[in-house]
Amino acid sequence: MQQLLQRKLSSIAIESAVESTVEPHTTAPAAMSEVRHDPLVDRWVVIAENRADRPNEFTAPRPDRQSGRCVFCPGNESETPEALLVRRPANWNGDDSQWRIRVVANLYPAVDGDFSEAQPPTPDDLLRCGAGYGVHEVVIDTAEHVTSITELSEKAAVELFDVYRQRAFEMREKPGISSTLVFKNVGAPAGASIEHAHSQILGTPIPTTEVGR
Repeated sequence: MQQLLQRKLSSIAIESAVESTVEPHTTAPAAMSEVRHDPLVDRWVVIAENRADRPNEFTAPRPDRQSGRCVFCPGNESETPEALLVRRPANWNGDDSQWRIRVVANLYPAVDGDFSEAQPPTPDDLLRCGAGYGVHEVVIDTAEHVTSITELSEKAAVELFDVYRQRAFEMREKPGISSTLVFKNVGAPAGASIEHAHSQILGTPIPTTEVGR
């Protein structure tokens, strides 16, 4: 199982520079993030101050959960944004809590906004920056409360990667989006704020340096 996942992960760029979460409905910060060019290593980075406001399930220094309630578990769908994609069982009876995989918008996105209003990066050779336009989604990997996709069956893991592919293709259809990135952080040390297994997908006009190369 782990070998299968490693082979599949090798075909997708995984980056842990940004961790997202979705928490119970609150008013998400309206400030747009910013992309800045790092001339030292010749790459673009995202500066998103609003992500400092994310709730956190983990305490420091030990990564223990503070609450037994999980907003990603079935039955708590109203505590996340409306689903953008849902994979349901074949015998679905109309119950919204019956699903295998859900994709929702991120309430604390690293990139966001209307591309028509996004300003292109400034031409200054040293301090190049621009609005952090893009799409940031959260993929709830499974309805089961597990902490790693290595705990999924092979069939469930294959379906999860199919969802990655579907959402990446759909993001590329949006105006201005030229690059998509799937990434996952596992555990508090990696920056995760919810333990329920989940992934993230970013769509941006600027590809990461590694993908571009």
